[in-house]
Amino acid sequence: MKDGKPVDHDGADAIVIYCDGGDGHPVLQGDHLQVLERLTKSGVGLGLIHYAVEPTLANGQTEFLDWVGGAFEINWSVNPHWDADFKSLPEHPVTRGVKPFSTNDEWYFNLRFRDGLRGVTPILIIVPPASTMNRPDGPREGNAAVRAAVAQGTPQTVVWVSDRPAGGRGFGFTGGHFHAGWRNDDQRKIILNAILWLARVDVPASGVNSTVSDADLNANLDVKVVPSPPAVAAAIAATEPSAEIVPASLFTVPEGFEVTV
Repeated sequence: MKDGKPVDHDGADAIVIYCDGGDGHPVLQGDHLQVLERLTKSGVGLGLIHYAVEPTLANGQTEFLDWVGGAFEINWSVNPHWDADFKSLPEHPVTRGVKPFSTNDEWYFNLRFRDGLRGVTPILIIVPPASTMNRPDGPREGNAAVRAAVAQGTPQTVVWVSDRPAGGRGFGFTGGHFHAGWRNDDQRKIILNAILWLARVDVPASGVNSTVSDADLNANLDVKVVPSPPAVAAAIAATEPSAEIVPASLFTVPEGFEVTV
């Protein structure tokens, strides 16, 4: 969709999706899975950012593994907020010009990948700290397998690229929860490089250079309406039952006593 109108993706070299995931994932609505299946089979690149890497087990996971090589899986993967310090990067067109960096984000890990990481190249790999397991077990919070992996110091892939056997490329980027994170030059460069790589455009030796100002980050943000205190009070009052007046005739108050209702 663009400006509320459907977009014809035929002829696209690459598609990047940055959206909510799970049951409400736009890719899982209507015939969108079938449309993307047709496009990816024709060689169109596909990139997924943050929550967009999460389909459902029953709907979309098979396709996501085929299209981009990995996916967030409920009751297996986790989504803690934590400080990630990426000290080294592999040599790849997507990492050109990217320096080691650190950032606080909702970096997903313990992801589900193709068997044997077939066709998948990890880009950002890190050992999550024990603090990522501070929450009780839950669908996205923790489970026995991920707790064991963190306890053992197992390196986790949080950004990756992939090649499809039949042609076409994909990438997954699990960060991106905080809008302000795009102020980080190296995080931004990885995404911009990845988009060029998806579309089979040569990535410059120094990567894609860009600048983002605070004004840029604040432009086009949705207006968040915060109810005023009187409005909140009125909403609460509307949900409370009205007071009932109990007729005094129902009470017999002994002399010398007082009753307050």
